[in-house]
Amino acid sequence: MSLIPGRTLEALRYELAQAERARDAALAEVSRLMTALDVAPVGLVIESSQRGMVLRNRAASVGGHSELIVQDSVDRMMALARVGQAAEERVTLAGPPVRVLMVRAFPLPEEGALATIDDVTERYRLDSVRTDFVSNISHELKTPVGALALLAETMADCDDRATVQRLAERMIDEAQRAARTIDDLLELSQIELGGRGEYVQSPVDSILKEAVVRHRLTAESVGVDLELDDPGPLMVVCDRLQVLSAVSNLIDNAVK
Repeated sequence: MSLIPGRTLEALRYELAQAERARDAALAEVSRLMTALDVAPVGLVIESSQRGMVLRNRAASVGGHSELIVQDSVDRMMALARVGQAAEERVTLAGPPVRVLMVRAFPLPEEGALATIDDVTERYRLDSVRTDFVSNISHELKTPVGALALLAETMADCDDRATVQRLAERMIDEAQRAARTIDDLLELSQIELGGRGEYVQSPVDSILKEAVVRHRLTAESVGVDLELDDPGPLMVVCDRLQVLSAVSNLIDNAVK
């Protein structure tokens, strides 16, 4: 003999079925959420003061010996976040290849904490390229700017019209050379930022002559003679701008 009336039993079965459907829907939603978090490019770690680690997505695991270094940073940042203090730290992994990670931690309600692990290697590489680019501009422009200064000083002390005319023409040449240098550096920066150089067949004598002309006036001002032996009809397949820049730097360092 049943102790539960039939109608009540049916109601319990219905409620149980509803609960199972709700549970299955919740599990499916959690599964979709975890799948989405696992494809996220940023590492995520969530901890609760009562339950410990609640969630860790795939990007939060860097693998290898570096795992311990990153985990140590995460632990220290999370400890600060659990007491209500947001924190961040940059972690450089020697590699190879070298990687730069930014570990950040934020407090959550009820003394929980969220940590993010962001790979900022490319960002730091671009920052380094920009720094090098500024350094290259300063280095490359010293020659034409210095030449313009010397020409201007000479012109200021000269009364001969023909000499002044000749100096003015040289100043125009140096100004144009400075403009070409800026164009070369801008193109070089595009190459360093991921663009492709233009490889063409170039005459060696043309590259060497232009490099020598860039530094002849500065060399003369310090008593250095620049002489160029004719290399003959040699051709080289290269990125002309980069080779010209390299040869020009060598001559500049030699003059100094």
